[in-house]
Amino acid sequence: MRPLPMRRLNRWLDLPPARRRLLLEAAWQLLRARQRILLGHLRRRRPGLGTPAATGPLPLTAEQEATVRQVRWAVSVAARHVPWNAVCLPQAMAAKTMLARRGITSVLFLGLRRGREARVQAHAWLCSGRLYVTGYEPPMDFTCIARFQ
Repeated sequence: MRPLPMRRLNRWLDLPPARRRLLLEAAWQLLRARQRILLGHLRRRRPGLGTPAATGPLPLTAEQEATVRQVRWAVSVAARHVPWNAVCLPQAMAAKTMLARRGITSVLFLGLRRGREARVQAHAWLCSGRLYVTGYEPPMDFTCIARFQ
């Protein structure tokens, strides 16, 4: 294991304790999401995705929006620094779990599009209220195939 560069360590130490805890929680939830995906749980059931949703996310209060922004920041930063490739689906699953722990509803979307050479591309994104939490606004050519509350 290589040592952390001093600049990265100093940035970590400069963070307030609440932000450090949030980053650690995000990294933990990314690991849990990765485990669920690798162990094939998504084929048998949908842990971390929620129940199928007929509608989009519910409106949020200003305080809830601030919390959503904090979770979005933590998952985004943690995903860049974990030693595995934390792409859209584990990010959405991690953020959904973190928001649920805080009593905030969200909707996880799964989408497909046809790419080059007839290859199908998949994407996952998470919305809470009017905010994109992960995956950000997908390009218009993605077709939503499922959503989970």
